[in-house]
Amino acid sequence: AFFGWELVGAASFLLIGFWFYKPEAAAAAKKAFVMTRFGDFGFFVGLLMLLVSFGNLDFGVLNQLGKSPAINQSFLTAAALLIFMGIMGKSAQFPLHAWLPDAMEGPTPVSALIHAATMVAAGIYLIARAYGFFSASPFAMEFIAVVGIITSFVAATIALVQNDVKKVMAYSTISQLGLMVSVLGAGGYKAGVFHLFSHAFFKALLFLCAGSLIHHFNTNDMWEMAEKGGVRKMKITLTTLIIGSLALAGIFPLAGFFSKDAIIVAFEQNHKEVFAYLTMLISFMTAYYTFRMIFVLLSPEPAHSTEEHTEEHSHSSEHHGHDSPANMTIPLIILAIFSVFFGFVDTPMLSGYFDKFLLNKHEVEHLHWGVMIKSTIVALSGIAFAYYQFGGKSGYREGFAEKIGFIKSLLVNKYYIDDFYFILVRGVVIPFATILNWIDRKVINDTGVNGTGNIVVYSGKFFSKLMNGMLQRYLGTSVALIIFILFLWQLI
Repeated sequence: AFFGWELVGAASFLLIGFWFYKPEAAAAAKKAFVMTRFGDFGFFVGLLMLLVSFGNLDFGVLNQLGKSPAINQSFLTAAALLIFMGIMGKSAQFPLHAWLPDAMEGPTPVSALIHAATMVAAGIYLIARAYGFFSASPFAMEFIAVVGIITSFVAATIALVQNDVKKVMAYSTISQLGLMVSVLGAGGYKAGVFHLFSHAFFKALLFLCAGSLIHHFNTNDMWEMAEKGGVRKMKITLTTLIIGSLALAGIFPLAGFFSKDAIIVAFEQNHKEVFAYLTMLISFMTAYYTFRMIFVLLSPEPAHSTEEHTEEHSHSSEHHGHDSPANMTIPLIILAIFSVFFGFVDTPMLSGYFDKFLLNKHEVEHLHWGVMIKSTIVALSGIAFAYYQFGGKSGYREGFAEKIGFIKSLLVNKYYIDDFYFILVRGVVIPFATILNWIDRKVINDTGVNGTGNIVVYSGKFFSKLMNGMLQRYLGTSVALIIFILFLWQLI
């Protein structure tokens, strides 16, 4: 598993840096590699602890450790937290989440596959596979739940002010991954895995829709797309984008509605009411920033009053007057179908099929109408608020989060986390690396390696002068050495 884990990271590094000639892509690839390696170091140490102590890393064996009365709880917690470090890096959990938005420098299909449904899902999958092991440590589970909900909230707030359509999707992905991690830590095993499956469909759909728009308009900025006009003419892309956005917002009957409600119910059943309310707040922000993007893209097209603009528009009308080619739109349609219908696999309508698939048993599913109604109202409120600020002819270019100076500064600068890492690297890591470099060059190389060699060389030169072929000198030297040794012996 660790070998495959590292291969996924290597694939991500190579694909993020696919356009290696672009400085931004090269920097993003290195950033992703370094940040995930930091988490993987803890993961590796945790695995070594378990391997040395138990001699086995089989998931079945690890999941039985918590049931053993002889197991040291502190040791188990330490190993679980170290392994979770790897999950924090791979699944972009706070504070090791900063690499994922920059990873959008890679090709959009890469973002849809690696950074929506596979690589970042690896951490969630690991928690689920080793759930018995993690759940044996209450402290580790509480820590996982808290880190997840913080990640989800932080990412959702940053997404409120993003103008790059892929960055909106990136922070949305981090936010949804945080919810999965949090509900798994709270004890909602099935809810976390169910949301992992449903999220893969509609988030891959949204990334590919973003790719279709970027290919069409040759820009990532939603405002520039709106100014160029023509989004309404991209019928398939726009329709599937709205379907994916409704699923992400959690609107009935789409997949996200059922999996999001399952998370809220799991929090309530495990006595995590604060987490349930925070999930509601995050759902509101999710609906808001997703449909902020939709309503900006659907802004009234600008009038081209001058002849220059008219001529430019006529030349580009052929490009902006149709949808993307079939090889882009057909995958959108397929993913949209799954985004609509997948949620029903965990309903009484299909006799709890997901239970039988995941748990190998059938549990009677009950619809939690109270949660369903509340979450729907929250999601619709987020959409309505986004429409109020950006829909129709409002003409707003700033939402509520951007109208308060210090909040806008905080969110636009992503809570200054990247700046903190920059200061940490410049102020601590680089000076420390410089000291280690000096020790390596001057102490280890010059003294330990070259110095030892020089001693041998100079000793050889010295003793070679004694070896001149004169027997009398050899005998005299030997007698003098014997006398010197006897003298030392008498002193001792």
